[in-house]
Amino acid sequence: MRCSALRGAVLALAFLSLPMLGCEIRTIQIQLPGFADGTIEGIRLYKQVPDTNGDGKPDWSFACQITFEDLRYTQQGETLFYVQNCIDERPGQGLVLPAEVQRLPGDPTTIIVELYYMRYEAAGLYTATAFNDYGESAPSPSSVQL
Repeated sequence: MRCSALRGAVLALAFLSLPMLGCEIRTIQIQLPGFADGTIEGIRLYKQVPDTNGDGKPDWSFACQITFEDLRYTQQGETLFYVQNCIDERPGQGLVLPAEVQRLPGDPTTIIVELYYMRYEAAGLYTATAFNDYGESAPSPSSVQL
C-alpha cells in the first residue's frame, strides 16, 4: 500500500511540474480496431500545418509518437501502459502512464483508451495513425483540436 501511495505522489508531483516546463496536458480518446491481435505498438500524432506543397490543402506534420509498453490486469481492470516519446518536438522518453481499456461490447478486439498527451507546441488540429514493425496505418478519418 505504501508503494502505491508513493507512486501516486511522485506521479502527481510530475504532473504539477509539467506546466512549468511549458507544456499543456490534453487528453485524447482513441479507438483502436484489431488491438487484440497484439500487433499495434503505438500511435503517431500529426498536427495540421498550412499548405506546404502548393495544392491549396492543409498538410499534416509529425508531432509525436506514443508507444504502448504493456497491457495488464490491475485493480482498476484492464490497463494499457504507454509512454510519450517526444518532448518539446524532440525525441525523448516521458513517463510511463496508465490508461483504462474499454472493449467494445460487439467487437472485443477493438479498444477505446483515453491517453494523456503533453503538448509542447501551439494548439492545433491533430490526427493519429497506428503503427507496428510492418508499417503505419492510414490517418484516422477524424481529427481533434488539442
